[in-house]
Amino acid sequence: MSLPLVGEYLMTVSVAPSLPQGQLDDFYRPARFPRWPEMYRAQMRYKGFRHALLSTSRNYSRGDQRPEFEHVGKSRLPVLLIWGKEDRGLPVELSADVQEMIPQAELHVIEEAAHLPHYERPEIVNPILSGFLDRWAAAQAMAGP
Repeated sequence: MSLPLVGEYLMTVSVAPSLPQGQLDDFYRPARFPRWPEMYRAQMRYKGFRHALLSTSRNYSRGDQRPEFEHVGKSRLPVLLIWGKEDRGLPVELSADVQEMIPQAELHVIEEAAHLPHYERPEIVNPILSGFLDRWAAAQAMAGP
């Protein structure tokens, strides 16, 4: 995937076509999302979608992200981590490492959710996200211009 032209070719003929069905494994209960492959294919039609996936594969997925996480940790920016407890791709146990690198991170582990907790448990994730953004906006307002 890292070789110029080879990565683009593989993304087009092999990787991308397998993603819609394969991503069902990212759900805790995939049977609840029977239309997911169809919905995923719809977003694949947007210009740049495959390029973004290839770029992620080339620049993020294979390397050590520790320096980037530590940089965020030193920034003191507010960080929200929403992690599905049943995530098999990024097991919840990794959240301890992330929190060590980003001490200001606010972690929420979502029960009965895997890699896509915002789809699987929006009734839990949406209030967490809204509350986080409201607190950030209030802090910004108090800090002034």
